[in-house]
Amino acid sequence: MKKSVVLIDRLIKETKMKLSKKVIAAMSASALLLTAGIFTSCGDEEDDDENNMISGSNNDYTLSYDNSASSETSRGYDVTKNNHKGALVQITLNKDGTTGYGAAMGYIWDLSSTDASASAEDLARTVSEKPRNFCIAGFGYKESAKIYTPYVSRYTNVYDVQAANFGTKGVDVNGVTQKAVEKVYIDMGEKTVTADSNGNYIVTINVYEETTADSTDSTKTVTTGGYVVDIYNGAVAKADLGTATKLASTTISAADLGYDEAAKVTQKQGAVYANVYAGSKASGTWKYLDTYAAAEAVEE
Repeated sequence: MKKSVVLIDRLIKETKMKLSKKVIAAMSASALLLTAGIFTSCGDEEDDDENNMISGSNNDYTLSYDNSASSETSRGYDVTKNNHKGALVQITLNKDGTTGYGAAMGYIWDLSSTDASASAEDLARTVSEKPRNFCIAGFGYKESAKIYTPYVSRYTNVYDVQAANFGTKGVDVNGVTQKAVEKVYIDMGEKTVTADSNGNYIVTINVYEETTADSTDSTKTVTTGGYVVDIYNGAVAKADLGTATKLASTTISAADLGYDEAAKVTQKQGAVYANVYAGSKASGTWKYLDTYAAAEAVEE
């Protein structure tokens, strides 16, 4: 996106925010409760989706972006501020409105920072001085072939969401090179996502707490502190998860996450993620079918 367009988008966003704040200030507390969810918050100038690729709130989000750049991929996520222990998310990349290599689309969870001073605003910035950690499951074009494939990874020490592969090759942070670290659980190319009869690519991602048999009572289970990630080709309803065929599946252990059984899985923020490749257009949607053990959502 050209700088002039970005500046215009920011001016529009700031104007909307000022109007929203004036309206909110004039409303009574009871009126605000009745209209909860209507007004959305705005982030820092370097917010989590600086090119405004993603829109939506609550359980539904939309991707629509034309990346006219010749070489730079546009990356961003939209933090849902919905604390959770996993989620069931349906992601669709539409045939209509998608050209070139299209996009990678995914679901981010366990979004946090190891820096105790990091705030929610730090997590919701494209570029931050606070390191971020998160898990991501999604699908997109494999670099060496024009096919869509699923992937699952965990990233730590991420400072720049816009950087290639979240900064694993290094980014400058106050004069110091910081490198994000990726641990791959499902590598791109292991499986192939196939289009439906309309030419749309749809995956259903189910992320939930890993459990094991209770050592003191074999009829019960306990959580391990890790996550299970199941990826299905196509749209799969929650009621059909038990019989649907998995495209790919993996487990992210408690040790990898730094959790233990006693701590369970801490409820942390989630996000919808996309990158739109250079010279490509992309149109798609995310739909949360369920958020497990979720607190009341406070959406952007």
